[in-house]
Amino acid sequence: MPFMNSDIYKFKMKEFVKISANELLSIKERANKLAKEKSSLQLIVNMMNKLSLTPGLENTINTILQLLIENIGGSNVTMYYLIDNIIHNVSVLSEHKVIDCIADEAVNKAFETGEVIELSNDFKDTLLLTSEFTKAYTWVLPLIVGQEKIGVLKIENLHIGISEFHAELSVFVNYASIILKNEILGHTKLKEAYNELYKEVEIRKETEKALQNSNEEYEATNEELLESLEEIRTLNEKLTNINTTKEKLLSIIAHDLRNPLFTVLEFSDLLIKKANSFSTDQIVKCLHNIHDSTLHTFKLLENLLEWSRSQTGRLEFKPENIAVKNLINDAIDIASSQANKKNIEISYAAENESTVFVDKNMINTVLRNLLINAIKFTNRNGKIIIKIQSQQNHTLFSVCDSGVGMSQEAISKIFKITETVKTLGTENEKGTGLGLLLCKEFVENHNGKIWVESELGKGSNFCFSIPNRQTV
Repeated sequence: MPFMNSDIYKFKMKEFVKISANELLSIKERANKLAKEKSSLQLIVNMMNKLSLTPGLENTINTILQLLIENIGGSNVTMYYLIDNIIHNVSVLSEHKVIDCIADEAVNKAFETGEVIELSNDFKDTLLLTSEFTKAYTWVLPLIVGQEKIGVLKIENLHIGISEFHAELSVFVNYASIILKNEILGHTKLKEAYNELYKEVEIRKETEKALQNSNEEYEATNEELLESLEEIRTLNEKLTNINTTKEKLLSIIAHDLRNPLFTVLEFSDLLIKKANSFSTDQIVKCLHNIHDSTLHTFKLLENLLEWSRSQTGRLEFKPENIAVKNLINDAIDIASSQANKKNIEISYAAENESTVFVDKNMINTVLRNLLINAIKFTNRNGKIIIKIQSQQNHTLFSVCDSGVGMSQEAISKIFKITETVKTLGTENEKGTGLGLLLCKEFVENHNGKIWVESELGKGSNFCFSIPNRQTV
């Protein structure tokens, strides 16, 4: 069967001086479209908030099914998911069960291709007592985290096609996939810990019986048990850290997704109610706010995807010899539009045309996040300089800004998942809360180090060092 045999077991701006009637009409149509999407976006945010408060694998699965049936509709919602290559099946109308294979062809296809599938038939064939609709639609949605397919959702007998709600619903499905994956990982770790503990208990029973005949054997075995208990304590600490990281990420996601989406809703509502009385400049200003909030949400999801891939081992480490100049130019190209908005000059200083042995995508992510962070906390007309120094055993990268700087207390927190540092930029820019954590993760993947040197009012130097050559 395709489902069981799949290999998946081993996602300066020009100022408008005047606007034509057609352009104004286009803006109004866009505002109307945003207004139409308002309720859908709020619905998705509410569903995500409720899901983020649900602990445990079974509760998470039940909450996903209930949220979809209550808010999206349909006659039934079914989930198929994998744990240790075993297929689990549960729906709103049936209890949880383990199955050998899946007979549903659409579910198999969605899992195999990773694509959303829509089925339709006459609404009268569903036996639902509704005469207003002529077609009934069934949506089959793959649950994917990074490149890993972990399951499939099937929503049956809806009265609208997937194209009318796909953009909004995909945000919830992606979020639900991450939550489900984390709960499966936690469930698996706890099961392993329980099995290990059970084995140790059995060993202890047998050992205690043997200890009645030998004091020397008792002492030796007791020492082994103490070591085993220490390993169990270490495992419990690791599980606690996993839960702490998950809770912190959920907190970041819930906060940073809610705020920009609320801004989009507020300004789109303002355009709907007052667009006819607004000047062109006022309309453009509202659209700028909507654009900036949407961009912030996109950056959060982009960083979240990279973080999730790194935490679940789906992000491959592929170092190669790369020219430092190329890495710097790529990062500057990405950040230049934001720097131009604040008229910030970015320059590059290097002792020579050196190369480094790094994973290009990871280091690009590090440099991009450090540059964007520097732009955020640098005043208009400020300067940022990227310095490269080739030393005996490593290459030192420094992103130095003329910005507001930071306190020693803030410095001690910024690279820790357990701490929260939320500071608006010089022009009230917001951060995603994950950028610097990703930088630390990716630098340490290279056996490197990252740190910051800063004083309030005197700018900041974010530095990281990469060994000149590594064995991977």
